Amino acid sequence: MQLTHLYFEADSVAGQALMRAEQVETGDLLVIITPGKVMRRATAEVMARELGLSYRRAANQKVDLAMIGAGPAGLAEAVSGASEGLATVLLDMVGPGGQAAASSRIENYLGFPTGISGTDLTGKAISRTAEVSRVLEDSSELDQAVCPFPAHSWP
Repeated sequence: MQLTHLYFEADSVAGQALMRAEQVETGDLLVIITPGKVMRRATAEVMARELGLSYRRAANQKVDLAMIGAGPAGLAEAVSGASEGLATVLLDMVGPGGQAAASSRIENYLGFPTGISGTDLTGKAISRTAEVSRVLEDSSELDQAVCPFPAHSWP
C-alpha cells in the first residue's frame, strides 16, 4: 500500500523547522502530522488506526476464519474466505504486505511471469481484500489466554 507522505530527519533543517512549528521535542519522536493532528511517540498500530488503515471488530462479532499474518498468503486466504461468505479477520502486528512488500522484485509468484515489485503485488492484494470485505484488524499481540478456542496450524 502506498501513501503519499513526506519524511524529515529530526536533525535536518526542514525537520528542525517543523519540530519548532509544531512544538515537538526530541523525546516525542516518532511524530506523525496529519491535517489538524499531531501524533507524538506514534507506533505503527496508532498510525494505522489514525489513517483508517485498520479495523477493530466488535467484541461480540463472531469470526469463521482468522488468518494470522498479512503477507501474500494471508491476504490471499482472507480474500478466499471472505469470497465464500465466511466472516474473516486478518491479523497482523505491523500491517499488510509482510516481507514481500519490501521486495524490489518477486519473480516466482503465479500470474506475473515477468515478475512484479513487492509493493505492487501487495498493493493489488490489499485492494482486492478491501473490495471483498473489511478484514484487516490490527493486533499488537495475539493472546491465546483470552481465546476459548485453540489456534490450529498444519505442517
